[in-house]
Amino acid sequence: AKEVTVEAMQKIHQWSWPGNVRELQNVIERSCLLSDGNLLEAQDIQIEDEGLEVAQQNTLGTTGMNISEAERRLILKPLEYTGDNRTQAAKILGISIRTLRNKLNEYKSVESQRV
Repeated sequence: AKEVTVEAMQKIHQWSWPGNVRELQNVIERSCLLSDGNLLEAQDIQIEDEGLEVAQQNTLGTTGMNISEAERRLILKPLEYTGDNRTQAAKILGISIRTLRNKLNEYKSVESQRV
């Protein structure tokens, strides 16, 4: 369980939440997943496109990592977090279960070509 700072709560309250409760739930899940430690701070709250930008910065920290590898890591982390629950991982990522399944099959195909 994570504690939420006052600043983080203010950021949550300032957003209009056009997607309703589902959007709020997805933002909280994604923010918790991508943040470190037990404290959820304002900069950890991943709202709209800002979340993808921060996630890319977090994953692209490794020198020489290409876009495909960054995408692969971004997709696999929520799967790990949800205990391989594809439906929940797709919700966290904001993609369809079909897109997630296609990406996973693509990764398996690439892995088999490397061997």
